Amino acid sequence: MVASMHFFRKIGGFHECHDKIIIWMLRILINLNGYRAPNTESNEDLHQAIGLTQEGIGELNKTEFLKLLKQSQIVNKNPTLNSKTTANLKWLQQQVGLNNTELEILLFAICLKTYPPLDGIARDLGTLSKSGLSKTLSVILELPHAEITTSLSTKSNLTNSGLLEVKKDSNSSLDNILEVPESINQILGVNTDERPHLLDQFFYQDNRSSLELTDYTHIKNDITLIKNHLNIGNNQQFTGTNILIYGAPGTGKTELVKALAKSLRIDLFQVSIENEDGEQHSRSGRISAFQMAQRVLNNKKKALLLFDEIEDIFVSESGLFGYSNPLSKSWFNNILENNNVPTFWLSNKVTQIDDSYLRRFDYVLELKIPPKSVRKKIITNSLGNLVVSENWLEQISQNKQLAPGIISRAAKVISNMNERDTQSVQNNMELVIGNTLRAMGKKIKPINLEKTKLAYQLEALNPSQDIQQLVTGLQTTPSARICLYGPPGTGKTALGHYISDTLDKPLIVKRASDILSPYVGVAEMNIADMFEEAKEEQALLLLDEADSFLQDRTTLKQSWEITQVNELLTQMEAFDGLFICSTNLIEKLDAAASRRFDFKIKLNYLKASQVWRLFCSSMNWNKEQGEQNKILRSELSKYSNLTPGDFANVLRQHRLAKHPLTTKELIDGLERESQFKQDRNSTREIGFHASI
Repeated sequence: MVASMHFFRKIGGFHECHDKIIIWMLRILINLNGYRAPNTESNEDLHQAIGLTQEGIGELNKTEFLKLLKQSQIVNKNPTLNSKTTANLKWLQQQVGLNNTELEILLFAICLKTYPPLDGIARDLGTLSKSGLSKTLSVILELPHAEITTSLSTKSNLTNSGLLEVKKDSNSSLDNILEVPESINQILGVNTDERPHLLDQFFYQDNRSSLELTDYTHIKNDITLIKNHLNIGNNQQFTGTNILIYGAPGTGKTELVKALAKSLRIDLFQVSIENEDGEQHSRSGRISAFQMAQRVLNNKKKALLLFDEIEDIFVSESGLFGYSNPLSKSWFNNILENNNVPTFWLSNKVTQIDDSYLRRFDYVLELKIPPKSVRKKIITNSLGNLVVSENWLEQISQNKQLAPGIISRAAKVISNMNERDTQSVQNNMELVIGNTLRAMGKKIKPINLEKTKLAYQLEALNPSQDIQQLVTGLQTTPSARICLYGPPGTGKTALGHYISDTLDKPLIVKRASDILSPYVGVAEMNIADMFEEAKEEQALLLLDEADSFLQDRTTLKQSWEITQVNELLTQMEAFDGLFICSTNLIEKLDAAASRRFDFKIKLNYLKASQVWRLFCSSMNWNKEQGEQNKILRSELSKYSNLTPGDFANVLRQHRLAKHPLTTKELIDGLERESQFKQDRNSTREIGFHASI
């Protein structure tokens, strides 16, 4: 008995609302006939909680016990709250915009969760229906039934804000029907500086950004428009400012919003995905959190709101936001048209969003994987103190599947290992990145750091027109149809890659094997798709070994061959981007295809001076060393059919050797490549030939 009395004295003495709770408990016992529950007259813990200290209460019958309760009710008629609790409740009321009835209901729900005796006698009331809940609270709080009903509806600030969840299950006890977030349960006794943290489970401030707007140069026009729109909206206090950004996971959507907020010098707040226990909010809970943020942040002069991962918000199959009873379109449209805090909505896809909602966003931006130069910068920034070689950095940044999120997470893993060896860092980074890409079903391009191939050099090409001048022009106007032709190995395909790198445009490479199909019509569809892909990604489209699709139609016998050429010509005509074809058989080019190319550039065999330049480069000779080997230069001048590809072949062949490349080995290799071409060109048919 002593321990029990001490327990309730501790709760009663320290609970901020103890006097008010006594009144509520007495109303439950008297006005709602809670005194009739079994053993209430002998429950000493209950007596202690409501302040009954008389001797012999346990010997009273129900009628006598009720009379004693009514006397106690008169004594406790005017309860008061301490100043701290009153100030905290007023702060919350002002933040969310609660009326007095909503605040009183919320306070009761909080006390129900934080004061066990109140919870105990509330449970004794048994199960309640939805209408029974309103009537019961009306009695306990002595407030009009109509006001209680309105305050518990889905349209009230109390329930819409997420401060109170009214469980939809019918016939539940009072303590199970009303749910309050754990953080809000602490509002009664917190200090002034602790108040804002109570709202963190609804939204939180997040101004940290690992990227800058300069990392998004590939969408600089979009950024300019968005910044101007937000600046004007903030200055003129527009309502209904909403921007939708979508794209594959890891493309940097969240970081872009953070960088925008930083650039605009506006505080960014993010709608919480999880509650204080780390459990993910339900769809309705996230909408409530969004509305809570809108209400609270409306008091700030400058603020931006970020609502991430909205895929589960727009679920048309089960109704808007996934509610069993779908909210009306007008309700959600009202949110998009009247929210006071500008909001960024982020999604990995938009196929689930109805057009009627899409058109209400001020700006819709698809964020794609950034170009190589941006990826390289992001990788460099993400690596921090990790040391890698420039060669490795150059090669890994060529993988267009590498989204910023993949890069930064891999770097974080390796940084935690405190690895300092360059080769180990590179290997581990490749391992982590490779595993992620494989899980996403992406192709992984192996990185080969061996210097077995020559760096690309325009000086090593023998073109029919000035390539540098062409590339300079394309930097200003990246729209052209170019046919590169000439012997194998002269650098046609590599030139396409060079132009892509120089213009910093994504590169889409297609070959006959990617397009041709045994099924009728599929090849034509694949041709159309590759142009559509290039258009969507604003990429350079390189059709390698295009002989199959450029042949003179007068020489073709199969109808499907003709339709493939027709489809390619049609797509070329409509395409306003940068399209490059490479072929070894220009003499078979269809006349109509020839007319459609803006440039037809032949890459021929190397000149003697170019052969010598590549020879010195392959041997890693400087200018002085080259001058000292004039005899070798004279010897090489006899080869008139060499290409950059021949040098690359010889260097690859030397990979198996365990000693440095010698001049003799290089010359012998080039001679073999030259002789092979001569032998192939001079081959004549042998065997029996019948006379005609």
